[in-house]
Amino acid sequence: MITIINHYSLIILGCVLIGGFSYLYFRKKSPYLLALLISIILILITSYFIFKQEGNELLVNSNEAEVGYVSEKLQFVEFFSSTCLACMISKPIIENLEEEFNDKYDFVYLNVKDYEYVDLVFQLEIQTVPTFVILDKKGEVLFRSSGVPQSSDLISKLEQIYSDQTN
Repeated sequence: MITIINHYSLIILGCVLIGGFSYLYFRKKSPYLLALLISIILILITSYFIFKQEGNELLVNSNEAEVGYVSEKLQFVEFFSSTCLACMISKPIIENLEEEFNDKYDFVYLNVKDYEYVDLVFQLEIQTVPTFVILDKKGEVLFRSSGVPQSSDLISKLEQIYSDQTN
């Protein structure tokens, strides 16, 4: 149940807002509430398409994303859903990390709704999105975190793991 709420948080929020303001509009018949209702619908539709992360979901094939894949760099894997509000919020944070650490880490974005990665999602026991996993060069899990990350905490963790792995 929590997984469904997490994956569809933007859609659920939109339905609650639209339902609530529809109820108020039909109770009070105020043109201001109608304008507000239409505005909310337009904002939700626009934000869904603006923040949709479909462009990043297939950066690697499933063989590269499997645990045990030997890589030249450490891998930073984000498991996300295109309808997850927390994933949309964390996207700019992760993009900044990718710019800063792209020489040390391979950044991989996997949509949990993509059936190609379902085995990996079960293997790593991904329950909520966004979930961030750092894999060593042999594909073993070094770090795992779920939810919207604090940029400073994640930067220090990435630096610490990289220095531990290179020494």
